[in-house]
Amino acid sequence: MATVRTKTYLDTLLATNGVQGISATDLRDFKDSVMGVYASIYTSGGSTSQTMGTSAAKLTLWASNGEADNASADATNNEIEVGAAGDGDYLVIGQFSFSGAVSTTFTIKAAVNGVEDDAVACERKLGTGGDVGSCSFAGIITLADGDLVSVYVTADAASKSFTLQEGSLTIRRIG
Repeated sequence: MATVRTKTYLDTLLATNGVQGISATDLRDFKDSVMGVYASIYTSGGSTSQTMGTSAAKLTLWASNGEADNASADATNNEIEVGAAGDGDYLVIGQFSFSGAVSTTFTIKAAVNGVEDDAVACERKLGTGGDVGSCSFAGIITLADGDLVSVYVTADAASKSFTLQEGSLTIRRIG
């Protein structure tokens, strides 16, 4: 099993091993460090609603853990945890198909340790009568060991129902 290394360690590894050759172990660790840090949580066929309001609330409608490597997918706690030596830049992707209160605008944002990231967000207004809205975001966030990535939702008024029918949250280290 490979060991995930920090970006600083990988920079040093490549600088020193460029002259003497890279060992099979170092090459495997490099590959897993760059390519092997990811996790996802998702819901499929969701029918449970959550009440949202004008203050951001953590989305708690995740049903299942997706694939993960060197990070922890935790649908039970509605978050993904970055694993050991996982410091780096991550592509954070969220996809949401949802229904809810009519004529309501929902804002959905990625959050790290409970703090929303305005740069990784989407917004959708539901129309009338059984609308299913779709909204997605993607952005790059710098994360560290133990950081918890989750999703927060805000409605444009108090006490608005939100039902995640299909959705996923995925993180993938890219640097």
